[in-house]
Amino acid sequence: MNTRVIVTLIVGLILGGCIGAAGIQLFVSYQINELTEKIVELEAQYEPIMNEYSRITSQYSVLKSEHNFLIYHYNLVTSHLSELSNDVEVLNDMLNRYCKIPDAFKYVLNDEEVRKIGPKVTAITQDSGENLDACDEIYKYVTNNIDYFYDIEFPYVINYHRTSINGTEYITSFTMGSTTNYIQTPEFTLEKEQGDCDDQTVLAYAMIKYYEREIYGNEQTLYIADIEFLRGSSHLAIFLPVQGGRLCILDPTGHFLTAQHGSITSKDAALELENYSDWWSSTEGEITHIDLYDVNVVDGSHTITASGNLQGIVEFLKT
Repeated sequence: MNTRVIVTLIVGLILGGCIGAAGIQLFVSYQINELTEKIVELEAQYEPIMNEYSRITSQYSVLKSEHNFLIYHYNLVTSHLSELSNDVEVLNDMLNRYCKIPDAFKYVLNDEEVRKIGPKVTAITQDSGENLDACDEIYKYVTNNIDYFYDIEFPYVINYHRTSINGTEYITSFTMGSTTNYIQTPEFTLEKEQGDCDDQTVLAYAMIKYYEREIYGNEQTLYIADIEFLRGSSHLAIFLPVQGGRLCILDPTGHFLTAQHGSITSKDAALELENYSDWWSSTEGEITHIDLYDVNVVDGSHTITASGNLQGIVEFLKT
């Protein structure tokens, strides 16, 4: 019964003179007994509740411990995945430096590597007057002294699979392959006196750049041309543009040099590119695409200054 009701009732009875002290005592005793029974009942309920609470608390402690264990191993796994992802990307970049153009430029055409061939360039070009004369001497040296040699089988990362975990992507698997392509440093090609079109072009480019910077004193525009043919093969050569929409092509492994009466020269870009495409057409098919790379031989960085078919390259060279 509500306490307020009981008090009100007792006060009413007293005021009404309906009961005496004995009646009040009896009534209070009755209420005490009722409350005592409720206390006993509640105490009986308290023990199983406390037992259940203890069980849940114990279970919570176990779950919390397991949760902490899982969090620890989750962090450990994601840390290993992060390290693996970084290692795969580093491996991919490193292998690409050795076997892919233009990734290799940073490795083979930087200031340190170019300076290593300085003495040889100085000896080759000591009697050269103009820049074209030096280019002619360099072309002849590479053609006459560096044998064509197919590259070794070299590994590279074909592809890798990324998995997103809590919003972060990790490399969880990768596939390795191999290619018969390896980009040598200019010094290595000089020492071994052998290399394929990539190696010989890189060597000639480095030699011309060294001559222009350190001997001639005037660095001119020079491109490495990455050429694709109709039959699917690719090739590297050097394009030296000249004012007035003219072009000089140096291709040591293709044994092609823009010349007239046996002397190096420059010719109308449209005619010379057509000439050059015809030169290859019987073995590789006509030229379908060219990327022109301007390589900074200080740090090996590069930009693609033009990309397109013969007509597109002609239009670029005439600007």
